Amino acid sequence: MRYMAKIVAISLLVAGAPAIAQDRDDAPPQPPAGAAPTLVLPPVDGDGTFDTPNHHLNAAEQVWHLRAALNVAALDCRGRGDEAIVDGYNHLLAQHAAGLAAAASRMDASYRVRYGVRWEIAREHDMTKTYNFFALPPVQPEFCAIAASVLTELNDVDDRDLPDFADARLRVLEAPFQNFYARYATYRVALNSWRQGRVTVAVAQADASADRER
Repeated sequence: MRYMAKIVAISLLVAGAPAIAQDRDDAPPQPPAGAAPTLVLPPVDGDGTFDTPNHHLNAAEQVWHLRAALNVAALDCRGRGDEAIVDGYNHLLAQHAAGLAAAASRMDASYRVRYGVRWEIAREHDMTKTYNFFALPPVQPEFCAIAASVLTELNDVDDRDLPDFADARLRVLEAPFQNFYARYATYRVALNSWRQGRVTVAVAQADASADRER
C-alpha cells in the first residue's frame, strides 16, 4: 500500500448536565447509539444530505475512498463473522492492484494541479478525514455488515469496472453514516425542546413561589 492515513481516535467531551434539577420521570433525550452528546455534525449539502469527505470526488478519488472505507473495515471490524473482511480486503488489494495503482496515480495528479507544492499535505489531510469518518464508533456495526457485503461483490468486478463500482458502492457504504447523522440531528431538536420545557417549568415554579410570598 503506497500510503496510509492514520486513524485518529475520536475523543469528544461529555456535555455537562443542565443546571435545572431533573425529575426521574422526565429524563432528557439521549444521543442515538450511545454517541457523545457533543458530536459535531457535518454541514448539510445542497442535495439535503450531510456533506462528508466522500462528496464532490472525481472517479479516481471515489476508487481510493472505497479502498479507504474497506481498509477501515479490515482494521476495525472484529465481531463475530467479521473475520472474512480481512481476507476480502487482502483479496481486493491483490485482485485490483493495477486498478488501485492507476486510481492513486490519477488522484495524485489531481492534487498536484489543485494544491501545487503542498499537494501531499492536502492529500494526507483529506485521507485522514476520510479514515476518521468511516471509523465513527456508533456506526460500526451496520458499516461492518455493509463492508462485508461490498467485499464479496468485489470478487466479480473487473478492474475496468472498478470506477463504476466505487461510484455506486461508496454511497452504500456511506448510507449508515447519513442515517446516523439524521437521527442525531433529530435528537438535538428533541433535546432543545426538552430544555426549553424545563426552563418554562422552572419559570412557572418561580413565579408561583413569588406569588405565594406576596
